[in-house]
Amino acid sequence: MRGVILGIMTLSIFVITPVIAKPLLLTPEDDIQQIIDSSTIGSTIILSNGTYNQSFIIKKSLNIYGMGSAVFDMSTGRNKPVITISASNV
Repeated sequence: MRGVILGIMTLSIFVITPVIAKPLLLTPEDDIQQIIDSSTIGSTIILSNGTYNQSFIIKKSLNIYGMGSAVFDMSTGRNKPVITISASNV
């Protein structure tokens, strides 16, 4: 009598769903540099209405939008650029 060998095939399907982060909504009281530094590449940052008395450096690819009248006040006495981009391909 011959033995019968049964093969069991398992089919695994993995669905990879990209995680889409919510945009970060900032106000003039928020520390823009801290938010930029802690965000991941490709994050979206939205600056709400108001006057921002900060400067910041962008070192990664981000989406930054102003909502309404987001204004940067350059009369704070600092003798440096308000926004510096120091990353390639930004």
